[in-house]
Amino acid sequence: MNTNQQTRNEHWDDLIDSYHVAVRDTFPSNEVSAKDSVLAEFKKRALFTYFLASFFLSYLIGLDNDFNSCEVVAESFIEDIPFELRMEWALKWGGEEATIALNDIFKDMVDRGFL
Repeated sequence: MNTNQQTRNEHWDDLIDSYHVAVRDTFPSNEVSAKDSVLAEFKKRALFTYFLASFFLSYLIGLDNDFNSCEVVAESFIEDIPFELRMEWALKWGGEEATIALNDIFKDMVDRGFL
């Protein structure tokens, strides 16, 4: 989710290997099995993760493209920003760029057999 399509295409195995090593090193070895278990977890949680991405990705892209709003967010806690303004941002931010990114994520999840 936090990479672009090109990065996933070029470095997928490296990303999975690094993630697996980090999980294995963090938890006792009897709790972490083969790398395939990581991919099985991805598949198990793919749809939920996509819904999360569809929520926050537009905000992240919007913040990158709307510096005035970015200053408001940087100076405030999200709870302090009026709900109406947050809804306005949610509906307008990201635009086509977010749509393309979400489409890429969805296609990638299908191509990798996660959906």
